[in-house]
Amino acid sequence: MTQLPQPIEAWAARYRPLLAAFGTALSFAVLFGATALAAYHSGVADGTAVLCGLAAILFTRLYVRIAQRIARSIDARRPPKPDDAAGSSEIPRWAVVVYVMLGVALGYAIVDLESLLAAIEFFVAWLAGCCTLNYLWRRRLDPASPTTLDVIDPWLDAQAEPHWPQLRRLGYALSFALLFGGVAWHALQSGFARTAVVQCGSACAAPGSVHLTAALCGVAAILFVMIYAAAAEAVQQALVDSWKHVRPGPPPQRVARWAVVLYALIGVAVFLAIAAFAEPGAAHEPAGHTYMTLSSRAGFRAHLGGQAMLALLLGWWIGGLALLKLFWLRRRPTR
Repeated sequence: MTQLPQPIEAWAARYRPLLAAFGTALSFAVLFGATALAAYHSGVADGTAVLCGLAAILFTRLYVRIAQRIARSIDARRPPKPDDAAGSSEIPRWAVVVYVMLGVALGYAIVDLESLLAAIEFFVAWLAGCCTLNYLWRRRLDPASPTTLDVIDPWLDAQAEPHWPQLRRLGYALSFALLFGGVAWHALQSGFARTAVVQCGSACAAPGSVHLTAALCGVAAILFVMIYAAAAEAVQQALVDSWKHVRPGPPPQRVARWAVVLYALIGVAVFLAIAAFAEPGAAHEPAGHTYMTLSSRAGFRAHLGGQAMLALLLGWWIGGLALLKLFWLRRRPTR
Protein backbone atom coordinates (compact mmCIF):
# COMPACT_ATOMS: atom_id res chain seq x y z
CA MET A 1 0.00 0.00 0.00
CA THR A 2 1.39 3.39 -1.02
CA GLN A 3 1.93 5.75 1.90
CA LEU A 4 1.67 9.51 1.77
CA PRO A 5 4.89 11.53 1.98
CA GLN A 6 5.75 12.48 5.55
CA PRO A 7 5.12 16.27 5.17
CA ILE A 8 1.68 15.70 3.62
CA GLU A 9 0.76 13.07 6.20
CA ALA A 10 1.82 15.37 9.04
CA TRP A 11 -0.15 18.27 7.54
CA ALA A 12 -3.25 16.08 7.13
CA ALA A 13 -2.98 14.82 10.70
CA ARG A 14 -2.65 18.38 11.98
CA TYR A 15 -5.68 19.68 10.10
CA ARG A 16 -7.80 16.51 10.17
CA PRO A 17 -10.62 18.04 12.30
CA LEU A 18 -10.71 21.08 10.02
CA LEU A 19 -10.75 18.95 6.86
CA ALA A 20 -13.53 16.79 8.29
CA ALA A 21 -15.54 19.91 9.15
CA PHE A 22 -15.11 21.29 5.64
CA GLY A 23 -16.17 17.93 4.21
CA THR A 24 -19.33 17.94 6.29
CA ALA A 25 -20.11 21.53 5.30
CA LEU A 26 -19.55 20.62 1.65
CA SER A 27 -21.95 17.69 1.93
CA PHE A 28 -24.65 19.98 3.33
CA ALA A 29 -24.01 22.49 0.55
CA VAL A 30 -24.21 19.79 -2.15
CA LEU A 31 -27.39 18.39 -0.59
CA PHE A 32 -29.00 21.83 -0.63
CA GLY A 33 -27.71 23.01 -4.01
CA ALA A 34 -28.19 19.79 -5.98
CA THR A 35 -31.73 19.37 -4.66
CA ALA A 36 -32.61 22.95 -5.60
CA LEU A 37 -31.14 22.50 -9.09
CA ALA A 38 -32.97 19.19 -9.57
CA ALA A 39 -36.26 20.82 -8.58
CA TYR A 40 -35.61 23.70 -10.97
CA HIS A 41 -34.56 21.59 -13.97
CA SER A 42 -37.33 19.03 -13.50
CA GLY A 43 -40.03 21.72 -13.41
CA VAL A 44 -41.11 21.10 -9.82
CA ALA A 45 -40.23 24.68 -8.81
CA ASP A 46 -38.57 27.72 -10.32
CA GLY A 47 -37.81 30.75 -8.15
CA THR A 48 -38.66 28.84 -4.98
CA ALA A 49 -36.37 25.90 -5.71
CA VAL A 50 -34.29 27.00 -2.72
CA LEU A 51 -37.18 25.86 -0.52
CA CYS A 52 -36.75 22.36 -1.92
CA GLY A 53 -33.10 22.43 -0.89
CA LEU A 54 -34.06 23.48 2.62
CA ALA A 55 -36.71 20.74 2.71
CA ALA A 56 -34.06 18.13 1.81
CA ILE A 57 -31.88 19.20 4.77
CA LEU A 58 -34.85 19.22 7.15
CA PHE A 59 -35.92 15.78 5.91
CA THR A 60 -32.43 14.37 6.54
CA ARG A 61 -32.39 15.76 10.07
CA LEU A 62 -35.86 14.36 10.76
CA TYR A 63 -34.88 10.98 9.32
CA VAL A 64 -31.84 10.73 11.62
CA ARG A 65 -34.02 11.53 14.63
CA ILE A 66 -36.55 8.82 13.72
CA ALA A 67 -33.86 6.28 12.82
CA GLN A 68 -32.10 6.85 16.12
CA ARG A 69 -35.29 6.19 18.08
CA ILE A 70 -35.84 2.98 16.12
CA ALA A 71 -32.25 1.91 16.74
CA ARG A 72 -32.63 2.49 20.47
CA SER A 73 -35.79 0.42 20.60
CA ILE A 74 -34.03 -2.41 18.72
CA ASP A 75 -31.01 -2.27 21.05
CA ALA A 76 -33.29 -2.37 24.08
CA ARG A 77 -34.87 -5.65 22.94
CA ARG A 78 -31.73 -7.58 22.09
CA PRO A 79 -29.01 -8.75 24.50
CA PRO A 80 -25.98 -6.45 24.66
CA LYS A 81 -22.83 -7.37 22.72
CA PRO A 82 -19.22 -6.59 23.68
CA ASP A 83 -18.67 -4.42 20.59
CA ASP A 84 -21.82 -2.31 20.99
CA ALA A 85 -19.97 0.51 22.74
CA ALA A 86 -17.35 0.72 20.01
CA GLY A 87 -19.84 0.87 17.17
CA SER A 88 -22.53 2.98 18.87
CA SER A 89 -21.26 6.21 17.34
CA GLU A 90 -21.73 4.97 13.77
CA ILE A 91 -25.09 5.00 12.05
CA PRO A 92 -26.38 1.44 11.39
CA ARG A 93 -26.18 0.13 7.87
CA TRP A 94 -29.89 -0.54 7.71
CA ALA A 95 -30.56 3.18 8.33
CA VAL A 96 -28.31 4.15 5.41
CA VAL A 97 -29.96 1.56 3.15
CA VAL A 98 -33.45 2.79 4.04
CA TYR A 99 -32.36 6.39 3.40
CA VAL A 100 -31.05 5.43 -0.04
CA MET A 101 -34.27 3.56 -0.86
CA LEU A 102 -36.32 6.58 0.17
CA GLY A 103 -34.16 8.70 -2.12
CA VAL A 104 -34.78 6.37 -5.05
CA ALA A 105 -38.53 6.37 -4.35
CA LEU A 106 -38.67 10.16 -4.13
CA GLY A 107 -36.57 10.45 -7.27
CA TYR A 108 -39.04 8.38 -9.28
CA ALA A 109 -42.06 10.15 -7.76
CA ILE A 110 -40.89 13.77 -8.02
CA VAL A 111 -38.08 14.17 -10.53
CA ASP A 112 -38.81 14.20 -14.23
CA LEU A 113 -36.68 11.28 -15.36
CA GLU A 114 -36.83 12.51 -18.95
CA SER A 115 -34.47 15.25 -17.80
CA LEU A 116 -31.18 13.42 -17.36
CA LEU A 117 -29.58 16.46 -15.74
CA ALA A 118 -32.32 16.71 -13.08
CA ALA A 119 -32.05 12.99 -12.32
CA ILE A 120 -28.27 13.21 -11.91
CA GLU A 121 -28.57 16.27 -9.67
CA PHE A 122 -31.17 14.60 -7.46
CA PHE A 123 -29.14 11.45 -6.88
CA VAL A 124 -25.97 13.49 -6.29
CA ALA A 125 -27.95 15.35 -3.62
CA TRP A 126 -29.05 12.09 -2.04
CA LEU A 127 -25.46 10.82 -2.08
CA ALA A 128 -24.42 13.98 -0.23
CA GLY A 129 -27.27 13.30 2.19
CA CYS A 130 -25.78 9.89 2.94
CA CYS A 131 -22.52 11.62 3.84
CA THR A 132 -24.31 13.87 6.35
CA LEU A 133 -26.02 11.01 8.16
CA ASN A 134 -23.01 10.07 10.31
CA TYR A 135 -22.45 13.70 11.34
CA LEU A 136 -26.07 14.22 12.34
CA TRP A 137 -26.10 10.83 14.12
CA ARG A 138 -23.03 11.68 16.20
CA ARG A 139 -24.37 15.14 16.98
CA ARG A 140 -27.55 13.64 18.43
CA LEU A 141 -25.54 11.15 20.48
CA ASP A 142 -23.26 13.87 21.86
CA PRO A 143 -24.90 17.32 21.62
CA ALA A 144 -21.98 18.87 23.52
CA SER A 145 -19.49 17.97 20.77
CA PRO A 146 -18.31 20.89 18.60
CA THR A 147 -20.38 21.57 15.53
CA THR A 148 -19.00 22.06 12.05
CA LEU A 149 -19.26 25.83 12.38
CA ASP A 150 -17.49 25.72 15.74
CA VAL A 151 -14.47 24.23 13.96
CA ILE A 152 -14.61 26.29 10.76
CA ASP A 153 -15.47 29.73 12.15
CA PRO A 154 -12.28 30.28 14.22
CA TRP A 155 -10.10 29.21 11.30
CA LEU A 156 -11.98 31.47 8.87
CA ASP A 157 -11.82 34.37 11.33
CA ALA A 158 -8.07 33.93 11.66
CA GLN A 159 -7.65 33.90 7.88
CA ALA A 160 -9.97 36.87 7.28
CA GLU A 161 -8.80 39.08 10.16
CA PRO A 162 -5.90 40.73 8.24
CA HIS A 163 -8.15 41.34 5.22
CA TRP A 164 -11.40 42.21 7.03
CA PRO A 165 -11.60 45.87 5.85
CA GLN A 166 -11.24 44.81 2.20
CA LEU A 167 -13.76 41.99 2.64
CA ARG A 168 -16.24 44.37 4.25
CA ARG A 169 -15.95 46.79 1.33
CA LEU A 170 -16.35 43.93 -1.13
CA GLY A 171 -19.47 42.73 0.69
CA TYR A 172 -21.06 46.16 0.62
CA ALA A 173 -20.19 46.55 -3.07
CA LEU A 174 -21.89 43.22 -3.73
CA SER A 175 -24.93 44.42 -1.75
CA PHE A 176 -25.20 47.52 -3.95
CA ALA A 177 -25.11 45.27 -7.02
CA LEU A 178 -27.71 42.87 -5.59
CA LEU A 179 -30.21 45.59 -4.70
CA PHE A 180 -29.72 47.46 -7.97
CA GLY A 181 -29.84 44.31 -10.09
CA GLY A 182 -32.78 42.73 -8.26
CA VAL A 183 -35.08 45.75 -8.57
CA ALA A 184 -33.97 46.53 -12.12
CA TRP A 185 -34.50 42.92 -13.18
CA HIS A 186 -38.00 42.86 -11.69
CA ALA A 187 -38.89 46.15 -13.36
CA LEU A 188 -37.72 44.76 -16.70
CA GLN A 189 -39.17 41.25 -16.46
CA SER A 190 -42.53 42.31 -15.05
CA GLY A 191 -43.11 44.77 -17.89
CA PHE A 192 -43.01 47.83 -15.62
CA ALA A 193 -40.23 49.50 -17.60
CA ARG A 194 -41.91 48.88 -20.96
CA THR A 195 -45.28 50.09 -19.67
CA ALA A 196 -43.71 53.26 -18.27
CA VAL A 197 -42.02 54.01 -21.60
CA VAL A 198 -45.27 53.46 -23.51
CA GLN A 199 -47.23 55.75 -21.21
CA CYS A 200 -44.50 58.38 -21.41
CA GLY A 201 -45.13 58.65 -25.15
CA SER A 202 -42.85 59.80 -27.93
CA ALA A 203 -40.63 61.77 -25.56
CA CYS A 204 -39.29 58.49 -24.13
CA ALA A 205 -39.26 56.50 -27.38
CA ALA A 206 -35.47 56.35 -27.67
CA PRO A 207 -33.32 53.25 -28.18
CA GLY A 208 -32.57 51.59 -24.88
CA SER A 209 -35.18 53.58 -22.97
CA VAL A 210 -36.73 50.41 -21.52
CA HIS A 211 -33.43 49.25 -20.04
CA LEU A 212 -32.68 52.80 -18.86
CA THR A 213 -36.01 52.89 -17.02
CA ALA A 214 -35.24 49.58 -15.35
CA ALA A 215 -31.81 50.89 -14.31
CA LEU A 216 -33.42 54.01 -12.84
CA CYS A 217 -35.65 51.75 -10.75
CA GLY A 218 -32.53 50.12 -9.32
CA VAL A 219 -31.00 53.51 -8.55
CA ALA A 220 -34.25 54.63 -6.91
CA ALA A 221 -34.15 51.53 -4.68
CA ILE A 222 -30.65 52.46 -3.45
CA LEU A 223 -31.73 56.05 -2.77
CA PHE A 224 -34.77 54.77 -0.90
CA VAL A 225 -32.61 52.62 1.38
CA MET A 226 -30.43 55.64 2.16
CA ILE A 227 -33.45 57.80 3.04
CA TYR A 228 -35.15 55.00 4.94
CA ALA A 229 -32.03 54.30 7.02
CA ALA A 230 -31.72 57.97 7.96
CA ALA A 231 -35.42 58.28 8.87
CA ALA A 232 -35.58 54.99 10.78
CA GLU A 233 -32.40 55.75 12.72
CA ALA A 234 -33.75 59.18 13.66
CA VAL A 235 -37.01 57.64 14.88
CA GLN A 236 -35.09 55.02 16.88
CA GLN A 237 -32.95 57.70 18.49
CA ALA A 238 -35.87 59.98 19.32
CA LEU A 239 -38.42 57.42 20.53
CA VAL A 240 -36.32 54.55 21.93
CA ASP A 241 -32.66 55.33 22.56
CA SER A 242 -33.32 58.72 24.16
CA TRP A 243 -35.07 57.12 27.15
CA LYS A 244 -34.00 53.46 27.04
CA HIS A 245 -30.21 54.04 26.90
CA VAL A 246 -29.59 56.92 29.28
CA ARG A 247 -26.15 55.83 30.48
CA PRO A 248 -23.04 57.50 29.01
CA GLY A 249 -21.73 55.90 25.86
CA PRO A 250 -22.76 55.40 22.26
CA PRO A 251 -26.19 53.94 21.43
CA PRO A 252 -26.46 50.30 20.25
CA GLN A 253 -24.93 49.74 16.83
CA ARG A 254 -27.27 47.03 15.58
CA VAL A 255 -30.21 47.86 13.35
CA ALA A 256 -33.50 47.94 15.26
CA ARG A 257 -35.67 44.89 14.69
CA TRP A 258 -38.74 46.96 13.85
CA ALA A 259 -36.78 48.76 11.13
CA VAL A 260 -35.73 45.44 9.57
CA VAL A 261 -39.27 44.02 9.63
CA LEU A 262 -40.80 47.20 8.22
CA TYR A 263 -38.18 47.33 5.47
CA ALA A 264 -38.92 43.72 4.48
CA LEU A 265 -42.66 44.43 4.31
CA ILE A 266 -42.07 47.57 2.25
CA GLY A 267 -40.11 45.43 -0.20
CA VAL A 268 -43.08 43.13 -0.72
CA ALA A 269 -45.33 46.15 -1.27
CA VAL A 270 -42.89 47.72 -3.74
CA PHE A 271 -42.54 44.56 -5.80
CA LEU A 272 -46.32 44.08 -5.87
CA ALA A 273 -46.80 47.71 -6.92
CA ILE A 274 -44.29 47.34 -9.75
CA ALA A 275 -46.04 44.19 -10.96
CA ALA A 276 -49.49 45.82 -10.68
CA PHE A 277 -48.47 48.87 -12.73
CA ALA A 278 -47.19 46.76 -15.63
CA GLU A 279 -49.52 45.86 -18.46
CA PRO A 280 -50.20 42.09 -18.67
CA GLY A 281 -48.85 41.80 -22.22
CA ALA A 282 -45.62 43.66 -21.44
CA ALA A 283 -44.16 41.06 -19.10
CA HIS A 284 -41.01 39.23 -20.21
CA GLU A 285 -40.96 36.62 -17.46
CA PRO A 286 -41.40 33.07 -18.77
CA ALA A 287 -44.05 30.78 -17.37
CA GLY A 288 -43.06 29.00 -14.18
CA HIS A 289 -44.56 26.78 -11.52
CA THR A 290 -44.56 29.15 -8.54
CA TYR A 291 -46.70 32.29 -8.37
CA MET A 292 -47.99 34.79 -5.87
CA THR A 293 -51.02 36.68 -7.19
CA LEU A 294 -53.06 39.35 -5.39
CA SER A 295 -56.27 40.80 -6.79
CA SER A 296 -59.22 42.85 -5.55
CA ARG A 297 -62.67 43.79 -6.75
CA ALA A 298 -61.48 47.34 -7.37
CA GLY A 299 -59.36 46.09 -10.26
CA PHE A 300 -56.01 45.78 -8.51
CA ARG A 301 -54.05 42.74 -9.68
CA ALA A 302 -50.40 41.94 -9.02
CA HIS A 303 -48.59 38.81 -10.11
CA LEU A 304 -45.17 37.74 -8.82
CA GLY A 305 -43.57 34.76 -10.50
CA GLY A 306 -40.66 32.69 -9.29
CA GLN A 307 -38.01 34.99 -10.73
CA ALA A 308 -39.65 38.02 -9.12
CA MET A 309 -39.64 36.34 -5.71
CA LEU A 310 -36.00 35.37 -6.19
CA ALA A 311 -35.17 39.00 -7.05
CA LEU A 312 -37.06 40.09 -3.94
CA LEU A 313 -35.06 37.66 -1.79
CA LEU A 314 -31.60 38.36 -3.22
CA GLY A 315 -32.02 42.01 -4.13
CA TRP A 316 -34.33 43.72 -1.69
CA TRP A 317 -33.96 41.51 1.38
CA ILE A 318 -30.34 40.30 1.30
CA GLY A 319 -28.65 43.15 -0.56
CA GLY A 320 -30.95 45.84 0.78
CA LEU A 321 -30.67 44.78 4.41
CA ALA A 322 -26.88 44.84 4.16
CA LEU A 323 -27.04 48.40 2.82
CA LEU A 324 -29.54 49.34 5.52
CA LYS A 325 -26.98 48.20 8.09
CA LEU A 326 -24.24 50.19 6.31
CA PHE A 327 -26.16 53.48 6.29
CA TRP A 328 -27.50 52.86 9.80
CA LEU A 329 -24.01 52.37 11.23
CA ARG A 330 -22.74 55.48 9.48
CA ARG A 331 -25.24 57.58 11.40
CA ARG A 332 -24.70 55.93 14.77
CA PRO A 333 -21.20 57.35 15.53
CA THR A 334 -22.54 60.91 15.11
CA ARG A 335 -24.78 60.45 18.17
